Amino acid sequence: MSSTDWKQKLKSLITGRAEPRNRQEVIDFLDETVAPALESVKDVTETYKRQVRLDHRPEMVSLTVSDEGKKIFHYAVRARSYRRPDFAFPHLAIDQDAEDAEDRRYHRAEVYLDSGAQGYDVFGFSRDGIIRDFLRQFDKHIRWRTPSKPRDKRHPAEDRA
Repeated sequence: MSSTDWKQKLKSLITGRAEPRNRQEVIDFLDETVAPALESVKDVTETYKRQVRLDHRPEMVSLTVSDEGKKIFHYAVRARSYRRPDFAFPHLAIDQDAEDAEDRRYHRAEVYLDSGAQGYDVFGFSRDGIIRDFLRQFDKHIRWRTPSKPRDKRHPAEDRA
């Protein structure tokens, strides 16, 4: 994480909210940060003789890694929109008669894997931060896919006898 990444994340953890953003800001983040970061990952991954597909749509950027035609990993960042949880604190509710329904929504850049939404927002990460997040998720996936080798069932003390 760059110094801005971690400071922004710490602020959102302490205050319980991130800086307000609109849908277009999240889409711009996908275009200007996520897509170039995953393009870099794609370029390097291909040097290891893996097939890599980068899919860039208006509200999603994804990278799929395959080996000999078999998909081994999928990572995506999607623009997601949610209703602000003003129902929990009605005294803080935004005017329900607001002309723009956008004022009653908040937007995130969420990570998705084959297993579904991962429940966190990467908006504001730098390109390197996105790459680190991809690598962290890929590492977890590879470790999960690769069973550990069975250990020798003999007790070490038996070797001394």
